[in-house]
Amino acid sequence: MRRFSYGRRFPRICETVQSRLRKSGLVGFVLVASATPQLARSSPDTPPAVGSSGGPTVRRLPDNFVQPASASGPKSSVQRLPQTQGKPEVIDAPHPLPPDATGIQGPGTDIDSHMIDLPAALRLADGTNPEIGLARERINESLALQQGARALLLPTLNAGTNYHLHNGGLQRARGAIFGLAEQSVYFGGGARTLAAESVSFPAIRIFSHLGDALFEPLAARQHTVVRSLDAGATTNSILLDVSTRYLDLMAAEARLEILRQSRLDVGEVVRVTTNFAKVGQGRQADADRARTEASLIDSELQRATEQVAVAAAELARVVNLDPSVRLKTVGGPIPILQLVDTSDKLERLIEVALRRRPEVAARSAEIAENQSRYRQERMRPFFPTISVGFSAGEFGGGSNFTSPTFGHFAGRSDFDALAYWTVQNFGVGNAAIRNGRRAQTDQAAANRIRAVNLVRREVAEAYVSSVATRRQLDIFENRLASAEAGLREEFNRIRGGEGLPIELLDSLSRAVAARQALVAAIAAYDQAQFRLFVALGQLPKLALPEVQSLASPVHQ
Repeated sequence: MRRFSYGRRFPRICETVQSRLRKSGLVGFVLVASATPQLARSSPDTPPAVGSSGGPTVRRLPDNFVQPASASGPKSSVQRLPQTQGKPEVIDAPHPLPPDATGIQGPGTDIDSHMIDLPAALRLADGTNPEIGLARERINESLALQQGARALLLPTLNAGTNYHLHNGGLQRARGAIFGLAEQSVYFGGGARTLAAESVSFPAIRIFSHLGDALFEPLAARQHTVVRSLDAGATTNSILLDVSTRYLDLMAAEARLEILRQSRLDVGEVVRVTTNFAKVGQGRQADADRARTEASLIDSELQRATEQVAVAAAELARVVNLDPSVRLKTVGGPIPILQLVDTSDKLERLIEVALRRRPEVAARSAEIAENQSRYRQERMRPFFPTISVGFSAGEFGGGSNFTSPTFGHFAGRSDFDALAYWTVQNFGVGNAAIRNGRRAQTDQAAANRIRAVNLVRREVAEAYVSSVATRRQLDIFENRLASAEAGLREEFNRIRGGEGLPIELLDSLSRAVAARQALVAAIAAYDQAQFRLFVALGQLPKLALPEVQSLASPVHQ
């Protein structure tokens, strides 16, 4: 595993400068040094992640990406030279270090901070993110609809009673009108019956269109498949966002640490150049330039502190945590991930993605669902609506023409079966519904084409981004090596008596910029690898190594 560490310590300032200090009555000063987070490559022998045979080479994250690191940051590389007895003390420059040089000080820093690793973040989002929860509840809704579709031919049970009373004129079949006072009562299975007619609401009843009973369960099952695949796509998208936010936070913390150490280093340049100017060994302009550089780093520190807070809040949002609890990563080296082997051809990766992506499968299932509903409407006029009912209960009553006027209660049972065919609006209504179903099928086919194009674009973008950022890594690594070599060369020149400490400032600035650029490049490459991994249809948490179950996902 190759590591880059720019926490290297420089030798002491040249003997010539020391002798000048001693002659001027000053002894010892702090040498400019630097420290930067380590940048580690993932191990090449990392085991591959879950994937079908014949697919692209996919690797898991290295263990050091998720294992907690030391809570303390890099030790300061500032070293002081021994002081000589009997000499006056060094005059400190009137440019003290800001609080941010040693720790985050500013608005909102009184809130609690909690350490979180990537597996814990993914688990939190998987269990508490509202978008994932909403997508899964849609699955439950579709399952309920599917259950109802399967029960269309199951009987409905009714039980009740009714009382009927009539007073007044009644017309006989021949047209004669006569006065009648009659009443009846029914109770038992079903309800509402008069005279000899069947019970209007049978105790046991089957009422359904046979076409719906045949096609609706199939369409409902396909709709459940659509919802399940859409939920998988939503989960992949949210967990990818969690991974990206986590990497953003890691990079922001690394940049902040770089600036902290750089501020310490520049602060020493300010102090030394000011002392040189006071004793006439250097120019006041050098001291002013050093102070200006320190002020610039102060502003960058404030901006970097803000970026860390914003990145922590964004991570808290996607894992559904209160942003008042400041999240921080486990620290340690930022690995260079190799989740997908970009040596595979782009065409092959796209083919794999089209087979695995849940979005494409969901749109295919949506087409099948609409085709089933179209066949359902096309066959509707040929299937009857059936009604089968059976009732049993007690019935009795009487009138002013019988004796007694209310009685004769006895058991009664009714059975009815009927079937009828319906053609809506002379067939025009059925044709309109069929045309609507056909249009919905065509829309689903168009949505599938859009999903295919989206998958192709995402795979191509992530692939190109991975390749490009991987090449940038080599460039920024060479840039950092050159910057540090230049800084060492500049120091050696000063040690040889060929310059003043202010001349280290430019080389130091270039080295700091190179370190920040490399951190940003590694974060961009890791994010591109995650995007490519998910674009191929893999769940982000499958990229993680096996870890023990955490009792508390967020822990201090």
